[in-house]
Amino acid sequence: MATVNAKIVPHQKKDDGTWNVKITVSHKSQTKYIDTSSFVDKAYLDSKGKLKKAFVDKHFSTKLTEYRDALTALGSKVKFMTCEDVKSFLKNLDAKDDIIDLFSKFDERIQEYRSKGREGQAKNILSVINHLRDFTGQQSFDITHLTTGFLYEFKRYLESPKVIVRNNNNGGYTKPQERRGINANTQIIYFGIISNLVKDLRKRYNNQSIGHTPVPNPFENFDSIKPVKTKRRILEISMILDLLNYKPVGKMETVTRDLFMLSFYLCGMNPVDMFAYLTNPKMTGGFEYARTKIKNRRIIDGGVTNVLIPECAQVLIEKHAGTIQRDYRNIESLHSIFRYGWKRIRAKLGFNVSMYYGRHSFATIARKLCGISKDDVSFALNHKFALDVTDIYAEPNWEIVHHVQKTVIDRVFSELEEKEVA
Repeated sequence: MATVNAKIVPHQKKDDGTWNVKITVSHKSQTKYIDTSSFVDKAYLDSKGKLKKAFVDKHFSTKLTEYRDALTALGSKVKFMTCEDVKSFLKNLDAKDDIIDLFSKFDERIQEYRSKGREGQAKNILSVINHLRDFTGQQSFDITHLTTGFLYEFKRYLESPKVIVRNNNNGGYTKPQERRGINANTQIIYFGIISNLVKDLRKRYNNQSIGHTPVPNPFENFDSIKPVKTKRRILEISMILDLLNYKPVGKMETVTRDLFMLSFYLCGMNPVDMFAYLTNPKMTGGFEYARTKIKNRRIIDGGVTNVLIPECAQVLIEKHAGTIQRDYRNIESLHSIFRYGWKRIRAKLGFNVSMYYGRHSFATIARKLCGISKDDVSFALNHKFALDVTDIYAEPNWEIVHHVQKTVIDRVFSELEEKEVA
């Protein structure tokens, strides 16, 4: 049977001559300690160096009785518990009154991701917590209220049109903005973020073996959201040529069009990586970089890829490398330019296009028009499923990426020449 008592550990005397009073947990010939907030000096010790009975009775009898009653209630379960299990069980009794604030846990995760440079994931979590705070009208949220019913109500809220107000960078608030309901695919991302945090919190706080489950599992009976097929973000090669021949008007259009073409030439390089790595206008030959989106998640290769700098890209690098970092405070500022630039360019060209279209179109041209294998296209795009266990040991063959890159660019300029001749 496990036993508990209040004691001091003689050799843990502090510099001020006091000892911390600890609850000792003894079970199966082992002893563990639970710290308390009480400290005593030698006046509270008897001649044997132990806590005086009167002190224990006055200050710890209630807590010891609570612990002993709880251990008795466990019955035969205690036989299958280690001493550490018993200690955790007793500590969890004290924690039952402590509220686990879901919102603060989200805030902690945002800070964690930002400290690791995972700004994209941090922004997604921030969107979720903003919607949750809007929905509940609260700044904190007891996780025990996160029920399956709550999730369905939150889903209905996300689907509905709404007016939102957010904090701005000046310490004030934005103007009220009307927003459409959030589509199913974005909802899948949002609920996935909530589910992942709940899983982590359940691992951290729950102990099924002793019946301590302060974090519920609301997703157990929550029907998964069915994804909706999205419009394909692919441009015909003729549209790529239209963009290539487009004469931008003003700085916004110029930066938007040029960085789109640069992304296309560099195997679909994302703007966040251009902002991070294209800082030297004199870059030549080629360069290796770790993709910001995945570098902290890819154990095998760290998201590293290697691309050539063809002549068509060199011209744009000389024009914009270092300049975009000087002109725009961060990647968010650059994305704001893209929004305005694309709005104007789309209106003039008559088709939908955004930065994402460059990466998707590069892949489609490589696969369908150039006949490059799916594996090689995936490798050029630095997709995870293009890797296998062998890649842990073997040096990557960047010539494959360079071949895909050169083949796609040659195809585009070949069609451009044919168009000009015609």
